[in-house]
Amino acid sequence: MKSFFSFIISVTRPFWKYATGLWLVSVGWALVVTLQPYVVKQVIDTVMSASGPQLYTKLLWLLAAYLGVGLGFISLNFYYDFLIVRFFPAQKEFITVKLMRRLMRYPVSFYQKHFAGSLTGKINDVVSHTSNLIEIFADNFTTCFFTLIFVIINMVYIDVRFVWALLVWLVIFLGGSLWMLFSHSDLSYYSAEARSKVLGHIVDLFANMSSVRLFFRHNHELRLVQQIAHKASLKERARDRFFLKLHLFQGISFSLFELSCFYWLLSGLSNKTISPGSFVLLLTLNLQILNQFWSLGTEIRDFWEKMGALQQALGTIYSVEQIKETRPESELVVTKGRIDFKDVYFSYGEGPIFKGQSVSILPGQRLGVVGLSGGGKTTFVNLILKLYDIQGGKILIDGQDIATVSLEGLRQAISVIPQECILFNRSVEDNIRYGKPDVTEEEVREAARKAQIHTTIENLPNGYHTLAGERGMKFSGGQRQRITIARAILKDAPILIMDEPTSSMDGVTEEELGKAFAQVMKGKTVIMIAHRLHTLMEMDRILVFGEGKIVQDGPHEQLIQQEGLYRKLWNLQMADTKKK
Repeated sequence: MKSFFSFIISVTRPFWKYATGLWLVSVGWALVVTLQPYVVKQVIDTVMSASGPQLYTKLLWLLAAYLGVGLGFISLNFYYDFLIVRFFPAQKEFITVKLMRRLMRYPVSFYQKHFAGSLTGKINDVVSHTSNLIEIFADNFTTCFFTLIFVIINMVYIDVRFVWALLVWLVIFLGGSLWMLFSHSDLSYYSAEARSKVLGHIVDLFANMSSVRLFFRHNHELRLVQQIAHKASLKERARDRFFLKLHLFQGISFSLFELSCFYWLLSGLSNKTISPGSFVLLLTLNLQILNQFWSLGTEIRDFWEKMGALQQALGTIYSVEQIKETRPESELVVTKGRIDFKDVYFSYGEGPIFKGQSVSILPGQRLGVVGLSGGGKTTFVNLILKLYDIQGGKILIDGQDIATVSLEGLRQAISVIPQECILFNRSVEDNIRYGKPDVTEEEVREAARKAQIHTTIENLPNGYHTLAGERGMKFSGGQRQRITIARAILKDAPILIMDEPTSSMDGVTEEELGKAFAQVMKGKTVIMIAHRLHTLMEMDRILVFGEGKIVQDGPHEQLIQQEGLYRKLWNLQMADTKKK
C-alpha cells in the first residue's frame, strides 16, 4: 500500500514554493499573535512609568508599532489567500490526473472487485482531503508550534516558572493526546471504510433500479440500505465517543494549567515581582496559547478523520500493481495480422486456465471461438489484448512478442466489439471517433453508413451532436451495437475481436447487422466468440475450448461431422430451435 506520508510528499513536491509560502505565513501568524501582546505590555508599562512629552513620544511609537503589526497581519492573510488560490486547485488537478493515470492501467479484475461509485468516492476523498490536511497542518500545527516557541521566549524574560509549567502541561497534553490518537487510529479508518460501503451500495442500487422496480423489491432494498447505514453509524459513534473522551482530557488539562498560571500571576502582582504590563502580557499569552491548542484539539479530530479516509482510499487505489509494461524494444508493426500462442501458461490465481497452450491464427483468417462457460474463450482474447499478464510462454503478433511492445501500440492494432456495448455520455460523433480521434466528419459519417446507423443518427434532434446518455441508454441495444461497429470500421485496425456481439439480440436484428459485420471484417484477422453457433458457419476456422484447452479445431463442416463438444452443442441448439 502507498505510504500516507510518501503520497503527501509526492503530490506536494511539484508545488514546493507554495507549500513553503504557507509554512512561512504560519510562522508570521505566530509572530504576530505574540508581538501584539508584547506591544500592549510596553504601552501599559510606559503609561505607568513615563510622563510629560516623553510619554506621548513613546506612545506614538508604540501605537505605530501596534498598527504595523496589524497591517502585517492583514498582509499575511492576503498572501495566504493568494497562495491557496495558486496552490490547491493546481494540486487537485495534479492528484486527479496522477490517480486516473494509475487506475486506467489496472487489470480488469480490479474493476470487477470494486464498485464504480466507491472508487469515485475514494478518488474524491484523496483529491479533497490531501489539500485539507496540508491546510490544517499549516494553519494549526505549524502556527501552534511557533506560537509556543515565541511564548516561551517571552516567558523566560518574565518568570521561568511559567515556562516550566507550560512545558509540563505540553508533555501531558501532547503525550496524552497522541497516545489516545495512535491507540485508536483504526476508528477513523473503519469509519471511512463503512461510509464508503454505504456509498458503493447506493450507487449499485441506482445502477440496478430497473430490476428493483420490476421485482418490486423497494422495501427489501431499503432494509439493506438501512442495515449498511446502521453499521456505518455504529462505527461513527465509536469514533465520536473516543473524541468525546479526548476533548474531556484536554479540557481538564487546560483548566489545571490555567489555574496554576492565574495563581502565580496574582502572587507576582501582589509581590510586585511582575509589572502590570508583564501581568497583561502573560495573561494574554496564556489565553492565546490555550486558545491555539484548544483550536488544535478540535482540528485534530478533523485531521484524524480525513487522514483515516485518505489512508483507506489510498489502500484501495494502491492495492494492486499496474499491468507490467517494460520499456518497448520496438513499436508493434502489424502488416499481416498473424497471432501465435506459444506454450502459454495463465492462471487467475485459483488454478491454471491455460497449461502450455499453443495455437496459430493465420493472417486474414476469420476464426470462431466456442465452448462451455468457463472454458477459456474470453480469457483467450483478453490475453491477446494484454488485459492480464501471462505467467509463461509467449504471445506473438506478426512474430513480435506482445510483452515487449507498448500497450498503446498493441491496442491500436486491435479493434474490439464487446458483448455489452456501452457508450460514453458524449456526442454520438465523439463515440464513433473514439478509436481514431483525428478523422474528419465525413469519415465519421461514412463509417456510420457502412454500419447502417447513419439515417438513425441524422433523425436525432441534434444529429451527430446528440449526447448518448449514461452508458448510451438513449439508444437500443442494436443501435449501440451499430455505433460500436462504426467505431471499429473507422479505426480500421488489422485485427478485429468480437465477443458474442449478437448474444442479446433477436433474430431480426441479428440478420440486419449481418451486412454491417461483413463490412467491418473485410481484410482483417477476425476472432469472434459466439454462443449461437450458426453465426460461425461462414468462419474459416473454429476453435472449441473446454477446461482451458482447445479440444477441437477446424471449419464448421468438418466439426459437425466429428464426435465431440462442437456437435453436441450444435445438436442442442438445433433441437431448441425446432421446439421454438
